[in-house]
Amino acid sequence: MNSTYNLNLALLDGKELKDFLQLSSNTNVDDLIKKSLLDPLKSMMSRPRKSFRGDLVEFSFSIAKEQNLAGTQDFETATNCAVTILEILHTGSLVIDDIQDGSQERRGAPSAHHQYGIPVALNLGNWLYFYPTVIIEHMPIPESHKPNLFKEIQNTLLKAHYGQALDVGIPFDSVDPIRLKEVSAASRELKTGALSALASKMGVISYGANQDILLAMDEFGRRFGVALQMFDDIGSLHTVDKTKWIEDLRLKRITYVVATASEIMSKDEFKNFVSLVDQNDFTAVRNYLIEKQVLCFAQKYATSYLDDSITKLQQQILLSPSQIQFLQNLKLRLTKAYG
Repeated sequence: MNSTYNLNLALLDGKELKDFLQLSSNTNVDDLIKKSLLDPLKSMMSRPRKSFRGDLVEFSFSIAKEQNLAGTQDFETATNCAVTILEILHTGSLVIDDIQDGSQERRGAPSAHHQYGIPVALNLGNWLYFYPTVIIEHMPIPESHKPNLFKEIQNTLLKAHYGQALDVGIPFDSVDPIRLKEVSAASRELKTGALSALASKMGVISYGANQDILLAMDEFGRRFGVALQMFDDIGSLHTVDKTKWIEDLRLKRITYVVATASEIMSKDEFKNFVSLVDQNDFTAVRNYLIEKQVLCFAQKYATSYLDDSITKLQQQILLSPSQIQFLQNLKLRLTKAYG
């Protein structure tokens, strides 16, 4: 599967935008909105992406088709609309996250708030959260299922913000080390897990799958998102570019790696780890994590967790050979992307 989205099908333009804005005068502000919203939007959306979540959306729609829930009419358009919605929501979360973290780069280019300023970036990030509702209205799926999709997106955004509260508002040295594992797990599940769960359910929600399929896809998507964040946190410490993992340590985020350190280190070893972070000696921090086998343990557990997630889905839903191959390819891509 190769997830594709069509941003143009989602954007109001010309007369359609004017009708939506309903300005009391006949003023034309299209060019100004283009400059301060649509151009930054297209810049962010055109940057290279790994597209894991978009592929999950296509996988979900393939499940709906395999279960004979969806007809062939407008199926591809509906799939593309759903992928677009997911990519828009994800990009919005990245724009806001970069502001909160003070990140300088995103997807190989300056972060939105560095390129366009915080006010424009903040407005863009919020707009990206709201706009998918407009796309749903025009999706060629049964009208009776659209309210369920609306509700699912709303719940996902709420869960993600609860998770973000744990991520940005709770430094790891402010929490008893005994709690770090469960707090980190909750943050991953609410942030990355919730969005991936949405991706894996969009197709089956759009065509009214039964509760067993919905629950199975929800669990798989959530677990895949958790695994994705695990590999992302591990990969950040292996990459040549130090920006991300130093940023997480400087901000004392409760990452999967930090939680793993708190789990397998002794109390004294973890105190030494915190001391190294406080000294901003980040190379020493990474070497210490390697020396204490933290990264090795974290990698093994993340791989096992992902394998279990795929196995369980195969036990719950009868998958076609191509869908099974998709899951294996997805696993390979994920482990390579953050290796």
